[in-house]
This record gives sequence, structure tokens and C-alpha cells, in this order.
Amino acid sequence: MSDRVLVTGATGLIGRNVVKALTAAGHVVTAPSRSQANLLDAADRARMLDTARPQTIVHCAWVTDHGAYW
Repeated sequence: MSDRVLVTGATGLIGRNVVKALTAAGHVVTAPSRSQANLLDAADRARMLDTARPQTIVHCAWVTDHGAYW
């Protein structure tokens, strides 16, 4: 059985490996980019979830701007 999985941060160090493993296991993966959805914006989040209709969410996104995450 394949689940619909939404992966945030899919191009990052951890996210890209998560996507690879999920895809290899036969899951349907949606990996929105920052230009497609701003996770901090409620309307963007709602639109992303309505479009992807995921059964599972794996959150790998993080702030990577130098100094912003310290």
C-alpha cells in the first residue's frame, strides 16, 4: 500500500534522503519548494495541504540562514 506523503525541506541534507527512501518504498511523495508554499503563511499551508491531500507529513524544513538558527 502506498501512502501520499508530504515532505517539507525535501532538498536539504536529511529531506533528500527521506524522499529517496519513501519513493523507493513505493510512496507518492509531494515535496513543495519555498516558492510554492511558505510554511509560515496559514493560507499557503492550507492550499498546500488541500492540493497534496497527504496521509503523512514528514517535516524536514528548517531555517538555514547563518545566525538565524542559533
